[in-house]
Parts: sequence; C-alpha cells; structure tokens
Amino acid sequence: MVYTGGPNKPENDFPAEVGQRLRRLRQHANLSLARLSELSGVAKGTISILEAGGGNPTIMTLAALSGPLSTTPSALIDPESRLGYDALKRLSGPQMSMRFLRSTRSEGPPAPCVWEFYEVTIPSTSDPIVSALHDGIEYLQLLEGRLTAGPTDAPTDLELGQTISIPGGEPHSYWCRGGAARALLTMQYSAQ
Repeated sequence: MVYTGGPNKPENDFPAEVGQRLRRLRQHANLSLARLSELSGVAKGTISILEAGGGNPTIMTLAALSGPLSTTPSALIDPESRLGYDALKRLSGPQMSMRFLRSTRSEGPPAPCVWEFYEVTIPSTSDPIVSALHDGIEYLQLLEGRLTAGPTDAPTDLELGQTISIPGGEPHSYWCRGGAARALLTMQYSAQ
C-alpha cells in the first residue's frame, strides 16, 4: 500500500495497517481489549500496542488473535490477499521467519475452508520453539534441513518432503538442531 497523505507518511506502514484492521475486527466482534486478551491468550498491552500501529506483529500472535475474531491471520495481514508487496508479508514467530505467499478459499467438500500458505525458516535452537494455540490445522512440509515438529507430547522427526498435520488448538512445537530448516506451512481454517 502506498500512502499519499503527505510527505511524512511512510510508503509502507504495515504495523499501522494491521493495527487498524485488528481494532476494526475487535470492535465489530464487540470485544473489549481485556476480553480479546482473555480469549486469545495475548497480553492486553500487546493488543493495545498493535492496535496503535506499534510493535512487530508475529504470525503466532496474529494466529492467536484471529480465532476469537472469527477471521484468519491473512485477513489481518492483507484483507484482499493481494500478491505483490512481498516485504510487507515477512513475519516472524518466536524465533521463526515466515513469508506469507497467498491465501485462497475452497468450497469443499466437506466444508468451505480458507487456506494460507507460508514459507517458513526455523533456526537451529537449543530448545524447541513452542507455538501459540490457534484455530485450524497446520500442514508442515519439510523442504530443506532437519526438523522435529508436531504436538509437544509426540513430535515427529521429518524427512525431506514429508508432510505432517498439526491441530492448531493443541500444544505444538518446532525444533531444529545442527542448522536451520525451511518448510512450507499451510494453514487451514473453517470459512464458516
């Protein structure tokens, strides 16, 4: 998005755009900051900072907020799901780098769904990276490196090309040892 509101307006104000959409969706859902915090598990102060256009929203935070707002993270990132301004779609989770690729909708069967696609880079860490809980299902396909991922009580050592599914509402984690890994993350949400 390019702003033409004056010389002091930034060309790409991603945090402000996300904040405006977040506030509008929260108000439309008739939720207070405190109630959205309670439902999403995201601190009230963090939500307030994001709505004010501050901070650097992570995909994990956006995923946690999107459930109680009956939307998807891509709707907070880019409501029209346009492709193009790649730099705005680079997100990070806790120690993870994510690049939003696109969003699409399918009518089923069995039910209408929204699909979001991300390219994810997971760094080598000494401890697993734990994901925030969110709606939907994650499908993770390993493209490069070595990765252990899945439900925290039963993670899977992925082979190149292998895909696993992880319910977003269950505690799950990602863990690379001995070098970063790259994966395709597909998130599936109900469109109802």
